Amino acid sequence: MPKAPGTCSRPGRHTSAFRTSFSPPICSISRRFLALAGPAMATLPVVLYFHENQLTYPLPPGTQRDLGYGMKNVASALAASSVLFNTAYHRREFLGAVGELLESMPDEVPHWVVPELEGKSKVLPLGCDLRRLDGARDRGLADAASGRWGDPREGPLVLWNQRWEYDKAPGELFAALVGLKQEGVAFRLAVAGSNHGSSLPEFDRAREQLGDRVVQWDAF
Repeated sequence: MPKAPGTCSRPGRHTSAFRTSFSPPICSISRRFLALAGPAMATLPVVLYFHENQLTYPLPPGTQRDLGYGMKNVASALAASSVLFNTAYHRREFLGAVGELLESMPDEVPHWVVPELEGKSKVLPLGCDLRRLDGARDRGLADAASGRWGDPREGPLVLWNQRWEYDKAPGELFAALVGLKQEGVAFRLAVAGSNHGSSLPEFDRAREQLGDRVVQWDAF
């Protein structure tokens, strides 16, 4: 499958070999781009794949959203032949945000936009080939049997394996786990994931509040 628009060396170059134009939302595929890309590009189906979007992506504390980037997402979605989302939740969230954005316009609200995007959008989850992990299955079972992850009788194992950053909303998970602990619900907690040198206060508080439930606390 060809690279996304904007990653080609020059619009219209070598497009005769392409069968589909597949683009992430960071690339603008407005109708103007498609018109300038040449006749070969004009005949290709254009697929826009949203793994995130600029209308609902979590913002760092103290920052304000630049709606110009969100409008570019909307324009690209309208220009695309079809729009794909990684999850049904993401699709609903984006379409809801588009509606709210357009309703904030002072006049001439284009009410047709959301229905058009609904009609051309579907959900296509990201594929995961996990066969490379098959070799670690026996080791994982042996680690569990040895008690490395605690005693299963102490409750199910809850795993955090995301980045240690604000946009993953760690505070919401930890708040829920603290609530479960206060209610006497049994569980074990393993915290992994990547941490690029930043220490979020949510993690420091969680380790202190949930310390007796922690079976691993180590970023990479």
